Amino acid sequence: MSILFPLLSSVCWTFTALFFATASKASGPLVVNATRLVVASVLLWGFALIVAAVNGQSAIFWGSPSLLWLMLSAFSGLIAGDFLYLKSLSSLGPRRTTQLLTISPIATVIISRILFNETIALKSLIGIVVVVVGLILAVMNERKDSEKKHREPGTFSYMGYALCAMAAIFHGAGASLVRKAFLADTSIDPLVAAAFRISSAALMSIVWMVLAVNIMEIVKTNPARKSSHVQIPFFAETMLGPVVGIIFYITAL
Repeated sequence: MSILFPLLSSVCWTFTALFFATASKASGPLVVNATRLVVASVLLWGFALIVAAVNGQSAIFWGSPSLLWLMLSAFSGLIAGDFLYLKSLSSLGPRRTTQLLTISPIATVIISRILFNETIALKSLIGIVVVVVGLILAVMNERKDSEKKHREPGTFSYMGYALCAMAAIFHGAGASLVRKAFLADTSIDPLVAAAFRISSAALMSIVWMVLAVNIMEIVKTNPARKSSHVQIPFFAETMLGPVVGIIFYITAL
């Protein structure tokens, strides 16, 4: 049963790449990321409080040693990682970006080894080599193929691939830090942890957005104020990504 959660989160994030591309092109990655995190944090805390009330539990865990790890994870995965992901998505398109993000689990394994001394089995090392070689061949072939850019969003770009690779590393680090949070305090409810992580990222992203973008520009480009062809993908991505996908992701970790 436990293997089902990471598979479901992967399915959710596969669809979010398609929705993300449309919303980020219309409103910009910084505004889209901040807005979706605010909406997602409200929804997640609502779910967490309802579930806690039904089960007769508290949804608050102030003083837990996991709080710092969850906040660091939020910055790494949901602020730095997702911003770079959105930038690369608008440049490369959904297919190329999703393809390169397969190195994110590799980054998680390597970072967990460095920070937490987790062992890497021989089969895992072989898998890492196979994936990396496959991605190198795919990128080299992508550079030679000039026809695909006319059939799908995005184009081949070394800068886009570099941004996507950095996004995958930050996502991998975020996953490692979430894992560390659960090792530090095994009593944390996954739904509450997801809500705290998303709301921490929402607060950070709001501060970043206000400092980096003109207030009137934020209001003007907000995806919630756009036409339905932007609003529908934005809210679909918000539900599948930082709400449903994150719940599956945190539970799996």
